[in-house]
Amino acid sequence: MTDLPDGPRSSIDKKIDEILKPLRGWSPRRKVLFLLVIAIIVYGIMIADTWISDPTASYDIDIYRARTQAILDGELLYRDVHTETPPLINYFLVPAQVLGGAEHYWVWAAYQTAFAFLLSMMLYLVLRRYDDLRAFQVAILALLCPFLIDETHIGEDGALVAFVFFTAVLLMMLEHRRYAALSIVIGIWTKMWSILLLPTQFLRSPTWRDRAELVLIVVAVTLLITLPFLILCPEEFLEFLEFYFLGDSERSSGGLSVWNFLSVGGYGVPETLELALVLGSLLTAYLFAHWKRMGVWQSVTLVVVVFIVFYPKMHMGYYILPTVLLAVWGARDWRVAVLPYLAFIPLSLTSGFLPDVDSTISNLFEDSWIIGLTLSLAGTLLFVLAAYLALRQRPFLEPGPSPKDQEVDLRF
Repeated sequence: MTDLPDGPRSSIDKKIDEILKPLRGWSPRRKVLFLLVIAIIVYGIMIADTWISDPTASYDIDIYRARTQAILDGELLYRDVHTETPPLINYFLVPAQVLGGAEHYWVWAAYQTAFAFLLSMMLYLVLRRYDDLRAFQVAILALLCPFLIDETHIGEDGALVAFVFFTAVLLMMLEHRRYAALSIVIGIWTKMWSILLLPTQFLRSPTWRDRAELVLIVVAVTLLITLPFLILCPEEFLEFLEFYFLGDSERSSGGLSVWNFLSVGGYGVPETLELALVLGSLLTAYLFAHWKRMGVWQSVTLVVVVFIVFYPKMHMGYYILPTVLLAVWGARDWRVAVLPYLAFIPLSLTSGFLPDVDSTISNLFEDSWIIGLTLSLAGTLLFVLAAYLALRQRPFLEPGPSPKDQEVDLRF
């Protein structure tokens, strides 16, 4: 492993490098232990504060309990217990229920904290082959991601989903095509985020034989996972698939997106147009990345950022993925590191302006949705700006031109 040249740096970035220079002498074991200490302290404090100040809080944990206990009791998802998520995420959550989650809410948060740590450790250990210190910076930025902490300390499943997603991304980078295909399809049936990786992996496969193998693995594993449900509870499982992919016309899109706030204000676009915008923007992103011969990390970053802009049902946990992806550039450009963190501020405030029964701010005055719209737009634009700054540079983990020619042409 050798350190790759970074090219032109700002004075702030050079100062950060000077401060972090002593860390280059740390062994990988010491760096991993440091990540573990950060996880224990930061996440531990947040978990303790949450469950001490509000010990009756449940968030989605009661839902997790019902589904995992049904699995432990030999019951069937979708048929015996209402389920609106892919099947594998519920099986991955079973250990938390077994370890005491049935009695203690904090167990779920601790279980997700373990995945937050594993995510950061995995990023460091895999990316250190390109640059050890940069990889360590990425791991720290990922572990301290405010969206990840926000999700994890209340026991939501964002850390687990991110771990599964980035397992597939890293396998794609390492050119382990079969394992990457397997990881992608497992991710799809955990939470559908990993489906965004499939076109990228298909387009970058060197031969049609490799592409056929990718499709074959995805179809075969999909059948292995879904066939039991299609046989034992076909009606309920097909209803889930319809809801998950097409939504429910009788339910609002929800979430923190600009599109949802426009809908709240009476200016929403038809569902068909929403779907067309999402699919059209993604297709453009895939083809642009392929045309520009972007590397895996660049391509996935572009696709995910485009998705969070146009997808109407955004939630706080969804922003974990673009924040971690951008951390690769944030390790050498402080602007890219800071912007996603700043986006957390307006996005965390948007929920107070949704017309939900639990919301108090939205009921204070008429047309408060406009404030929510402004906050959502501000957070989204911060991510877009970070992605623009990032994608104009070669990430340290992908080969590129010499330092004097580091800028990437993003023009059509």
